[in-house]
Amino acid sequence: IWKKAKKLDIDHIYDTLVGGNGLWQILIVVALCLSAPAPITFPVFANAVPKYRCKMDTSVEELFTTTQFNFTDALSGNFSQRPLTFHEVADVVGPWPKDLNDDRLHRGLFGCTKYALNNSATEWLAEASRIRSVAPSYSTEPCNKGYVYEAWDHQYPDSIVKEWDLVCNDAWKGPFSTSVFMGGMMAGLIIGGYLGDSLGRSGAVYLATVVELFSSIGVSFSPNFIAYTISRTILGAACSVKIGANNVLIVEATTARYRSLYNAGWSVYLTALARMIHTGLAYLVHDWAYLHLLIAFPAVIGVFMLYFLPESPRWLLAKHKEDEAIETLYGAYRINKLMSKE
Repeated sequence: IWKKAKKLDIDHIYDTLVGGNGLWQILIVVALCLSAPAPITFPVFANAVPKYRCKMDTSVEELFTTTQFNFTDALSGNFSQRPLTFHEVADVVGPWPKDLNDDRLHRGLFGCTKYALNNSATEWLAEASRIRSVAPSYSTEPCNKGYVYEAWDHQYPDSIVKEWDLVCNDAWKGPFSTSVFMGGMMAGLIIGGYLGDSLGRSGAVYLATVVELFSSIGVSFSPNFIAYTISRTILGAACSVKIGANNVLIVEATTARYRSLYNAGWSVYLTALARMIHTGLAYLVHDWAYLHLLIAFPAVIGVFMLYFLPESPRWLLAKHKEDEAIETLYGAYRINKLMSKE
């Protein structure tokens, strides 16, 4: 009967011989899920914008962190000594709101300038208490030594914003990197159809997985923002190629009756379970580069696992590779029989 299969309708082969809902289809979906990174949610953590202020000379920064300033509690009258907090230091070095819930602080309207004072530690020590208690009228100047950061409560503690000072005049770069990533995904959707048709569904999936792996490594070890953005763009394109080819492969590996079932399983993993896993990883790993490596780890699995991914029998028949299609279907038949009661 397998010699006659090339003359039969592919859906009929699934219905009468292979089975449209069996271990073979399950293994395909599981393999695609285990090998699919979902880096689209990465900017939720890596693009987090913390509180920031101008960085001062090293001697001044050491002054703020080591000097014990005198404080008296307004309610109890208790006296204490401690270094200044980030909020208090920011109020010393430049314009800063008294209320941390001030919306202007979240919109980046503070932290980009400092008071135009001599940067000597002696002068800053003399001015610290007065500046904190009285709103000064000093002239200001842009930060010229970089920035000091502190994460907001319940915010991811590390980000590309801290890595490359993407604040103030460069604040547009963080959102831009995400926009370019989405542009890469759009390009991947366009070229993915061509690759899926010319290389085959599994061929396109494997190629995209290899590109995902190397571009993810490029993201994590980027020496600058430009390299990071280029790597993320390539990664976005590879992800779209893979998602499109995966969807088609799943659809073509079964019949119309079970397509929604298997595609739903794949979609739930990609859009929900993978993102839940990423959130847990972000809770445990507080370095954005290492976090990205972990998010991309499924691509490492895919390079080895997807080498054995079967090609779509429908694509093989469309390319007049009947013998290969029958061999694939026969392999599926044997695997599905492992779950059959017959």
